[in-house]
Amino acid sequence: MSHIPLPDASFYLFLLSNDRDAALKVKAGGCSFCASPLDFAPYQRKPRHTLVNLPDEFNTVFSLCCRQERCRKRTAPPSLRFFGRRVYLLFILIKACSDGVRGADGLIAKNARSWGVSRQALRSWYEFWRVKFSNSGFWRASKGILPTSFGEISIPDLLLKSFDCTSYLDEPWRKILQFLSPYNHKI
Repeated sequence: MSHIPLPDASFYLFLLSNDRDAALKVKAGGCSFCASPLDFAPYQRKPRHTLVNLPDEFNTVFSLCCRQERCRKRTAPPSLRFFGRRVYLLFILIKACSDGVRGADGLIAKNARSWGVSRQALRSWYEFWRVKFSNSGFWRASKGILPTSFGEISIPDLLLKSFDCTSYLDEPWRKILQFLSPYNHKI
């Protein structure tokens, strides 16, 4: 079980800033279908387990839409905050399923309480990492770049150790979340 407390507001603002910068880069590149300019078409999410004093913009997905009437394709820039349509932030999905927890009901209950999620949600996250993610083409193609010296550990533990995420320092978390970004962008 991790003894690292939840991050402070600066970590959440770091995630927001990175997502905003990614959206501006995608916007500057134009539509990938017709090369027309892109306009912001943001929408709101209600991520769970965040701090209450964050700006409203934190709950915004920076979606973009092609300006060309015949195209109008939407695109979502890579996000360090959101993981597909899940209501919990990506770093929480990693941290809550790490810490060497292997699925014993007592440990799941303890981890679920400490992260403020239901046991059912936590079980489905363990299953996601163990089955869906581990069998994805993304994981098969990219796991070879991670160190093998950690032995048999869960994927979230391997990611945290590989990227040296021992605390909520910005740079290690940027690296781990950007590493997962290609998978995240496809779901």
